[in-house]
Amino acid sequence: TSKWFIIQSFLFVAIFISIVTGLTMPSASLQKVRIELFFKTSSDLRERVSFLHKHGVKSFNLVNKSNRDTVSDWADVIREEIPKASICAHYSIKYNKSRQKDGAFNLFSAFVKEMGQKEGDNEMLIVTGSGEKGILNSVTAMERLAANPPDESSKLKLAVAYNPFFPSSELLNEEQNRLMRKLDSNQVDKIYIQFGSNLEKLREALDWLAKLRSEKNLHFDV
Repeated sequence: TSKWFIIQSFLFVAIFISIVTGLTMPSASLQKVRIELFFKTSSDLRERVSFLHKHGVKSFNLVNKSNRDTVSDWADVIREEIPKASICAHYSIKYNKSRQKDGAFNLFSAFVKEMGQKEGDNEMLIVTGSGEKGILNSVTAMERLAANPPDESSKLKLAVAYNPFFPSSELLNEEQNRLMRKLDSNQVDKIYIQFGSNLEKLREALDWLAKLRSEKNLHFDV
C-alpha cells in the first residue's frame, strides 16, 4: 500500500508542477494510468478524482482496508463525477467476515450482485488479505461463485491478484497453483499483478500467463 501511495503522490506532484510551471502534461499519456485512491472522506474522494480527471486520468481502484469501508458507495461517487470512469472495487475477504453460518460467502455474493447492478465499466478485485487464510479465501470464493454465478445480465468484470515476486520457488509454485484454481472456476476476467521491481520475474510471469492463456484457451486481461 505504501508503494502505491508513493506512486500516487509522485503523480500528484508531477501534475502540480505542470500547473505551476505552465508546462502541460499530455492527457493522452495519462489515459491508460490506473490510480489506487487514498482519501479520508467522500468529499476528499470527489475532489481527488475530479482533479485527476481534468488531467486525463479516468481509471481508479478503490481499496478495502477496513470492515467499515463503504466501497460500493465510493464507486457511486466516482461514477457521479466521471460517468465514463473505469472503476475497480477491491473486496478483501479479511475485512468482510461474519460469525453467521456461511455469512462470509453471503456477504461476498451480495457484493458481487450489488456491483453487477451498477452502470458503467466496473471491476471487482477479490483478495484474501494478509495473514492466515481462512476457509473462505480468494480461491474458495471464486470456486463457490462458479456454482452460484452472477446474473447473466451483469457486466461486472471479476479480477484476482497474482504475485510473481516470491523469493523462493516453493512459494511461487504455491501462488501459481492458487491462481490456476481461480482460473479453473471460469469466473476470472482479469489478473492484477502485484507491484514489484524485479523485471526478470515480471517478464517470466507475463510469459507464463501468455502461455497459460494460449494453451488452455482462457480469456482474461492482465
